[in-house]
Amino acid sequence: MKTVKKKRADIQSRQIADEIHLMISPDASLPFEFQLGSLHQALNGFCGSEGEGYSPVFIRYFLSDAANQAECLNTYPYNDHHCATSMIEQPPLDGSKVAMWVHLMKDVEIRKISSCMRGM
Repeated sequence: MKTVKKKRADIQSRQIADEIHLMISPDASLPFEFQLGSLHQALNGFCGSEGEGYSPVFIRYFLSDAANQAECLNTYPYNDHHCATSMIEQPPLDGSKVAMWVHLMKDVEIRKISSCMRGM
């Protein structure tokens, strides 16, 4: 099995928390569910090693077919990160069905709040 591709940009600040922007792309030959799983596996691995001390504060998914993939993404059981998420139908250029952009910050606490926008 091929590995995922990661591109990383670090931003260091003396006034606010340090940040990492991480783009993760899966093996394009895999089915969608496996691509999604490999993205989360790569993110979890990153947070447990080279990104130790950093927490995802925002995840954006780039989907090739949002109408058919959004439900699977919303019910995906292995997203352990309780941060803001969004999805956009913008097919990744590498031919994969999904890609992930993650904004991580160092030494921050992520709290899930109930949404007052539900049902609108």
